[in-house]
Amino acid sequence: MKKIIFLFLVATITSCNLVKSSIVGIDTTPEWLMSKDIVKEFDKRKIPDGSRFVLDTASYKKSLRKNYISDIEKLDLSSSNDSLYKSKLKKIVKDDSQPVQVRYFDSDYNQIFKVVNCYIDDPIAMNWNINNCFDVFPPKINIEDLNDDHKKLNFFLDHINTVDGKKVTTETLPKADYYAIVFWNSFFKRPSRKLISTIKEYHNKHKDKSTFILYVNNQNAEIWSEIDSAQKREILSPL
Repeated sequence: MKKIIFLFLVATITSCNLVKSSIVGIDTTPEWLMSKDIVKEFDKRKIPDGSRFVLDTASYKKSLRKNYISDIEKLDLSSSNDSLYKSKLKKIVKDDSQPVQVRYFDSDYNQIFKVVNCYIDDPIAMNWNINNCFDVFPPKINIEDLNDDHKKLNFFLDHINTVDGKKVTTETLPKADYYAIVFWNSFFKRPSRKLISTIKEYHNKHKDKSTFILYVNNQNAEIWSEIDSAQKREILSPL
């Protein structure tokens, strides 16, 4: 299994021009985490209990592919405009599949901002304040590719659970003016650590803003989507 996971991570890293895994702090042989291990990871990063969530191990990327195919089927590929939009859709799906990212939504659950690990230029500093996006509230970025995606909060909540397996909906979330989703894991170590630190500092500066942050561990979701049926049975089999 570790060989397959390594090849998957190399492909992911290369697609974002983050080729030197040791420099960017990436574990190329990540482990499947049980619930108790995920809790330990949250504890390490001092994330409050009410903000701890997990991405479903099977459904998120499947939903991305389904959403992409549905959009493609609506296009007239003989049209130059639709062909251009197809290229944009591919870029959106690639970005949405990245292991580390943050998104903001307004009180009507509309996405207003996103940035993913692909856009971090300096792997040493790992500065998430790209284009000074976190110098204002709410964050704003002028990279066109990052502003083409308009998924609603519910698209993501459909694949997010609490650590103990309970479903998350807009009705179960606290009322807030803004919502943020932070996807992180234990194999993109430095990008995850830097993003969590950036978000914490950012919201300490904006304590007067009503924002609820979902820190979503996607470790197992990233691994699950790249392994075969036999390996999935091995993971699910009783110890």
